[in-house]
Amino acid sequence: GVGSGKGKLAFLNNDYSQFGTGTKNVHWAGSDSKLTSTELSTYASTKQAAWGK
Repeated sequence: GVGSGKGKLAFLNNDYSQFGTGTKNVHWAGSDSKLTSTELSTYASTKQAAWGK
């Protein structure tokens, strides 16, 4: 694994490079660190319309 922080960054920013090399879309990521209310709010206001829930 790459660690909780990188997994959350990969998911919230659709940034597969957080997992290593590659250019795939990030559909989900497992983490032992739950998303904060700020992370969820930011995702909802900046990415949810284009990427969905």
